[in-house]
Amino acid sequence: MTQNQPDMTSRTPIPPDDRCGACRLDVTYDDKGVCCDECDRWYHIGCEGISDLKYTEMQNSQKEWYCNKCRTSSGNNNNMRKVFSKMKIGTLNCRGLKGKEGEAKKSHLAEDMRRYNLDILTVQETHMGDEAPEEIANFDGNQRYMMYHSEGKGKISAGTAMIVKKGTNVTFNAISDRLCAGRIKVNKNYTITVICAYAPTLPVSENNPKIREDFYEELEAIVRRVSNRDYLLIAGDFNAKTGRVERLSRKHRKIWKRNTK
Repeated sequence: MTQNQPDMTSRTPIPPDDRCGACRLDVTYDDKGVCCDECDRWYHIGCEGISDLKYTEMQNSQKEWYCNKCRTSSGNNNNMRKVFSKMKIGTLNCRGLKGKEGEAKKSHLAEDMRRYNLDILTVQETHMGDEAPEEIANFDGNQRYMMYHSEGKGKISAGTAMIVKKGTNVTFNAISDRLCAGRIKVNKNYTITVICAYAPTLPVSENNPKIREDFYEELEAIVRRVSNRDYLLIAGDFNAKTGRVERLSRKHRKIWKRNTK
């Protein structure tokens, strides 16, 4: 992305970041600037070794442009994929973890973590919230894991949680009774952000559309806050239904035919 507006004589910085990613001085509308399509940082063309001729060509091109830092790190993308391809992540709707039955289910979850050698397990419909992180163990007690719960007060019909191996370097964010997120440091170079989501069911959404709207707006806001350098994974139960629509009213049949021509 390029930016040059000579008709604007003010030194107004280009949003959203007013400093060059290389020299850290302001990039303004008076400057010839380029924005990296990877890190979203602005740069003076001189700081990136871009000639005036090349800059003009870029203005007339739809090709993506990457700064020197991102081009250097792009060589590590294959290594990043190899690292995350070795990770095992699962998701499960547990239908409640309260009471004695819930305690037994936690042991089952820990056993599933051991059996499938999972690094992360996201859990939905726990019916729990505002719980302190707890340690759970498999049937034999020789494998232990940490379980983190989402927020929630009073009677909770949703509830989400995240289970990781004990000792995992995780920063957990209990967002709401339907959303939680964990930022996990895989090694010194790579970090993964895992979002656990539990969407409202169709009857709930139809009775109270605001619940559905709030859920997806909050999910979008969380995604936007994730660092560009993180590997992002969204897991959970979205209560979605797939398949053909068998019955359509006459009105909707006309709309469907018009849209599919």
